[in-house]
Amino acid sequence: MIICLHGAPLQRWVGLAIFSILFSCADSPSSPKPRNWQSVSLDLSDSVLMSGYIAENGTQYTVGGAPNRGVIMTKANGGWSLQHEPSEMLHWIHGSGSTIWSVGAKGTAYRLTDDGQTLATEVTNTELDLWGVWVFSATNVWMVGGNPRAAAQTEAVIIHFDGETWQTIELPELDRPCPSLFKVWGQNPESIYFVGANGVLLHWNGDTIRQIVVDVGDDLVALWGDQDRVLVVGGRIRGVILSYDGGAWRTHLLPMTSGLNGIWLGDETAIAVGHRGMIVEMRTSNIPQAIVTQPTTTLLHGIFGTSDRGLTAVGGTLDQPLPWSPVLLETPSP
Repeated sequence: MIICLHGAPLQRWVGLAIFSILFSCADSPSSPKPRNWQSVSLDLSDSVLMSGYIAENGTQYTVGGAPNRGVIMTKANGGWSLQHEPSEMLHWIHGSGSTIWSVGAKGTAYRLTDDGQTLATEVTNTELDLWGVWVFSATNVWMVGGNPRAAAQTEAVIIHFDGETWQTIELPELDRPCPSLFKVWGQNPESIYFVGANGVLLHWNGDTIRQIVVDVGDDLVALWGDQDRVLVVGGRIRGVILSYDGGAWRTHLLPMTSGLNGIWLGDETAIAVGHRGMIVEMRTSNIPQAIVTQPTTTLLHGIFGTSDRGLTAVGGTLDQPLPWSPVLLETPSP
């Protein structure tokens, strides 16, 4: 494997410069063209941003916060503005139609209107931190969480909300401890995937949950997919990507990158974001030919958007002492 830095040797790495790591120095039709990421100034301090979502009406959301303080920002026409400051930090947001949910610390869950104006606190049946949410409809919402600091214990939790009641879904017997599950993604109500600590990957078939055993023990942090494939990203000191094409799971290790926290999937390409501001852009048909760029040195935690409206990556100094500060990058609309 040859590693290039804009055509220069790796020892010319300059800490704050934008750089690229190419898994092949030669131009390749299998390598996507890196996007032009632009930093956006925000009227927000002492917070980080964790994830985002675009509603069907075009309103964009990003959520985050700091200990004992949540943040919900919206972008409808023009720039980003602070919409709500809930009492607890928020980690993830997702919606379907006019149903939008955000989850966070201490079992916190909020339900939003699709214009972002109304916020209702929902009481879940856990006080564990919730890290991921997936919304099929107002009567079919899945949430995951746990205690990442539990080390060798399993404290992961899966919660289902049917519009009226909260149900904790029993986990299968695992081949390793799972302190926390981090994200959930649903292909349809009868095919839902969950990822978490120590390489735990689970699948719901509409009736029961089973573990899919993979050959890595790295934390699996986020996932996305479509009707034909699923991509999982994670790692803490190296990037890890798992891909599923409907037949078999494959593991791709990116040892020259730090851990990955978020993933976006387009028609033929995927983009992952992670530690130290690294962005991994790849064609789903040839993940080893991924291109890594670093438009910021600040940790990136989530990525969202659409091919026609542009993409947004969010994060902040979550890996550094308080007070935290946010970062938000955008690509221009095509």
